[in-house]
Amino acid sequence: GFPDREPIDGKRAAESCHVAVIGDSIVEALQVSIDEKLHVQLEEIAAENLPDLDVTASAWGLMGTGQIAQTAYYDEFARRMRPNLLVLVFVPNDFVDNTPLFNSLTTGYDPDRLPQRSAERNENRIMVLRPPDSEAYLHRLAPAPIESRAPQTSQIEILARRPRYATILAGETNIPEGWSWFEFSLLRNLSPRLLEYALEFTAFGLEQFKERADEDGVRLIILSTYWMRQDRGNPAFPILSAMAEEHGIPVIDQYEYALRQRMDISDLNWDHDAHWNSTGHRIAAEALAEWLADNRHVCDDVDEFSS
Repeated sequence: GFPDREPIDGKRAAESCHVAVIGDSIVEALQVSIDEKLHVQLEEIAAENLPDLDVTASAWGLMGTGQIAQTAYYDEFARRMRPNLLVLVFVPNDFVDNTPLFNSLTTGYDPDRLPQRSAERNENRIMVLRPPDSEAYLHRLAPAPIESRAPQTSQIEILARRPRYATILAGETNIPEGWSWFEFSLLRNLSPRLLEYALEFTAFGLEQFKERADEDGVRLIILSTYWMRQDRGNPAFPILSAMAEEHGIPVIDQYEYALRQRMDISDLNWDHDAHWNSTGHRIAAEALAEWLADNRHVCDDVDEFSS
């Protein structure tokens, strides 16, 4: 299961203004206690400042996942809670984790046999979801590059011989030092071809969530974490903002909110761990509570879900 408190009762969730939060390791939040996590602090802040809204919250997060993999958390867990509001917590490496190729290069898994829900273009060049491979652990292309965070040259050469990845990797195999999770997440370091590849998968992930939210009558928003803007040379935030606007998804900017509170951004994460500390979770919860205060209509009854 997820490292969290027991899920809220479905009936109680349906009767309240329920907020479902989905993301990666930031939402998983192994670095803080349960009562310090974003969704728990959101409940406490709303109970004090927005008691009339009767806010409840739940969260599902797992390290190393992007929005495409996270659609499974909505389908299997969040949807049954009938949330009023669905919050996608977005970090720069989501652009990496949404793509099979980059995911492979940072984990060592075969991009065609990933252990989580992914996506691919079918024979008609249409993007479709692909189920997790239960035997992915038996078909690694390379050991997980935990220490270097960079794949082995042989791994790139293997993938470059596959028709599906040959065009994408053409001319890129001579710079193995650049293939790292950190370099990927700094989108400015990607060639135009690789950037386009990363963005098309992330756009597909957002489209999948938008379709689900529209079908279920759930309001969908994105919480952009402060890392999206902390590095001034990284175009991640404007790219995400444009993509979200195209899909009609509002974006809450944690970075902007923290600055308005006169917070030092460095106080939001641990000294030797980039994940949020309790303060980082609180600032995110406050930003969400502020958005709820300005969008109270979200807490009206949601439409009946389709069968």
